[in-house]
Amino acid sequence: FKQNFVKELFRQGEEVEVSNYMPHFYEYVQKTSEKELLFMVDGALKYSQTCEEFANKEKVYISSGDMGLMLIGMMHIESLIVIYDENNSNSLEPNEIKKSYDERFISLINMSVESAGSIASFLIGKKNRYKIFLDLVKRMKARKGLGNVLLKFKTVKSLKSTAKRAGLNYVLGALGGGSDEEEKSQGEIDKCEALRY
Repeated sequence: FKQNFVKELFRQGEEVEVSNYMPHFYEYVQKTSEKELLFMVDGALKYSQTCEEFANKEKVYISSGDMGLMLIGMMHIESLIVIYDENNSNSLEPNEIKKSYDERFISLINMSVESAGSIASFLIGKKNRYKIFLDLVKRMKARKGLGNVLLKFKTVKSLKSTAKRAGLNYVLGALGGGSDEEEKSQGEIDKCEALRY
């Protein structure tokens, strides 16, 4: 699925060619490595897939509902590029990243930090939230443990690199869907088990 998703999305000769409606995304796909495209799809699956595995570790297939949410999320990322890419580089430069944070991502960061609990929210504080966002954009990987987060964010000043769709998709997945190492609650396990029937 992952290897074919983007290729199928832009298949030519279809009644509705997506490339006509998302030309910048199509250009990105044509110029991007398969590894980066797979990373982008993985990020999209983080915020869209209902569950990944049953209690016995058997993999859950991606549903049509999951795929619909994935497309919506990817269209959201595309809208961020269209809105904030002022120099038409097909990625976000540092000043464009800051503007997108101030206007779009700040509320998602706030919800994510506050959902971690009042102690974590207090320790991280308001001013470090932008640093969390920059770190996610730069590394495209969440840090494990509050101690590591707090130590690192004392040193993050700014971001010099750009943000591509794969990185923005990862940020959306990390903030909206949780991290890879996150322990599943009994409720989440039960929800997955309900998909068997």
